[in-house]
Amino acid sequence: MDEKRLPILIKGILEKIVAGEKQIYNPSLFYGESMAVSAVLDVFEAAYRASHPTEKICRIKSLVFVRTIINAVVKYDSLNADAFTKSFSDCDCLIIEDFEELARYTFCQEVFYGVFDAVFERGGQIVIGANCPPAKMFSIEPRVRTQLEGGIICDVNDK
Repeated sequence: MDEKRLPILIKGILEKIVAGEKQIYNPSLFYGESMAVSAVLDVFEAAYRASHPTEKICRIKSLVFVRTIINAVVKYDSLNADAFTKSFSDCDCLIIEDFEELARYTFCQEVFYGVFDAVFERGGQIVIGANCPPAKMFSIEPRVRTQLEGGIICDVNDK
């Protein structure tokens, strides 16, 4: 899917985020069929990089986030876990794919909550991809759900 084929609503939202209207669209959660969500995130990331070449953009799949945190805990490697979370906390733009996977792990939601707060408080943009809206992620903690629902939620499959 290229930018020309994006639904008008999604294209408009992406353009406003890239233009710097972070307060209204932060966080931005795009949900739907996995490949369509990934394509939206690809278009967003490319446009954001082009418009903000000096900003730190961090993109990660949820399962990589989860595995890294779990491995650090299993190995009792708090320094590695702290460095990992700090590497995301100082992002200007944080993009997380397949959030529903992260939602299955309570401890990882705690780590994400801290990263989200750090990025948000610094004025960074948070963009999340998932297969469903937060209201349908049944294992998600209420405070994380509140974070995700605090911005815009958009179904990428809507025309």
